[in-house]
Amino acid sequence: MALGFPGAPRPLVSGVVTAGARLTARLKRFQPYVLGLFRVVIGLLLASQGAASLFGLLGREAERAGDWPYWGRR
Repeated sequence: MALGFPGAPRPLVSGVVTAGARLTARLKRFQPYVLGLFRVVIGLLLASQGAASLFGLLGREAERAGDWPYWGRR
């Protein structure tokens, strides 16, 4: 018994499909797009933090070459 969209869940007991199963099947279509967006956002966050540490961008002082960040500073 299909509910009119690909990947529709099969009924568990004689034609009854739970609301959770329907929701999961509908949201599964968006999984690759949400995962891609998540990767882009996390990548931008990490890149901005790295740029701030290495190059002194975003109002932060750049680290000297060879120094471990924040050791010996108070």
